Amino acid sequence: MKFFSSLAILLSVILLLTSCEFKCEAGNQVKDKEKDKEKVVTRNSNDPVNQDGTLLYNGIQLRVHNLKISKAFLVFENNERVPMDNFIDFTSPVRAMIRVDSGWVEENGKVKLGASEKITTESGKAIADETDMYETAYPNGVDPEIARQVWLMADIHPRPGSPPGIFTIEFKVWDKNGGGYFEGSFKLNSK
Repeated sequence: MKFFSSLAILLSVILLLTSCEFKCEAGNQVKDKEKDKEKVVTRNSNDPVNQDGTLLYNGIQLRVHNLKISKAFLVFENNERVPMDNFIDFTSPVRAMIRVDSGWVEENGKVKLGASEKITTESGKAIADETDMYETAYPNGVDPEIARQVWLMADIHPRPGSPPGIFTIEFKVWDKNGGGYFEGSFKLNSK
């Protein structure tokens, strides 16, 4: 009898040990197929995403047509980088900076751009909706070198005492002389 109870305890311990699995992950996991083998590449959430040669920071989503863009990231008004998690206190406006390497069509030494921006709360309420911010600011266009760095500002002022929230900024910049454009979005989180 003692033999059977000892055997039952031993089998229970073996079954218990074989059913345990320990797993540890850090950052986002990206699967990459290479020579019919699947390997997992761990990516730190602070690393930029490389989308067709464009480095995207701060969770910026970007769709590009007939342009070459090298980088898109967020900065405060004083040019200090926004934290990668986009949690901010909204004491300073945030600017999206998009570096356009090529693709704008130049006419008479100028590039003529259009730019729209929409800011919504997490409930879907639009708190800003501009259809063409460059129409009045730059009616005659800008120098091609200036058009290589496009800045879009989001100046949000939550009500004092309001709970933390998420704001979505959607934007589009297009070439009025050609077919090139980029559009995208990013989110800002209040502390």
